[in-house]
Amino acid sequence: MKLIKTFGLITGLALLGQTNATEAKSWLYTGIGIGVTSAKADLSYKTLGHSSDLVKVGGEGPNYGVFLGYHYAIQESPLFVRAEIGAQHHNLSFIQDEKIHGVHIKSHTYLKTNNSLVYKLKGGVLIKDLMIHGSFGVANTNWRMSLSFEGGTSKGASEKFDRIGSLFGFGIDYKINPNWMVGMEHTFTEYKELKMQIDRCDFKMKPKIQVPNFRLTYVF
Repeated sequence: MKLIKTFGLITGLALLGQTNATEAKSWLYTGIGIGVTSAKADLSYKTLGHSSDLVKVGGEGPNYGVFLGYHYAIQESPLFVRAEIGAQHHNLSFIQDEKIHGVHIKSHTYLKTNNSLVYKLKGGVLIKDLMIHGSFGVANTNWRMSLSFEGGTSKGASEKFDRIGSLFGFGIDYKINPNWMVGMEHTFTEYKELKMQIDRCDFKMKPKIQVPNFRLTYVF
């Protein structure tokens, strides 16, 4: 709700502006972003005699990143397209404690993500100095999944995963002058399952993240 209110405020201010720092041309841009990563995952497990229902787990933490892109204005129209590549660092983890009845032990499932490479295509519309856009693409993200147990004989296990997820989102940019823009973006990414097997237990997690962040952009 706060994001929607902020979006509306920036849109209103831009529509009231009388300057037009954005020209109908193409340009290269780079910048930095900072925000919060919110993650959720569906956790399930299966043993020889028991399987769990899906358990919802989640957590959030700060992120920061850099990006580089190319903006192409479609001549004689307010429309534009962009191609963008970026790198993000996420600092988050979440832990789920679960009693596994089939083997009478308690498991601790720890899932963490750190770095992502993000590839996006964007399309949008220009309203004076305000640029509203939608995006889609992919994110290549590193995950680490760890399992430990209380009771039983197993000491647990840890495994790293490299997963590509499908991404979509939306955002706005406001061009302060010909060289600087401020904006914000909200993206959603869903990944394929992470699977681990330890002793007689099969564990599966399907993570997804959403990333709202604020961006400062320099236009060449």
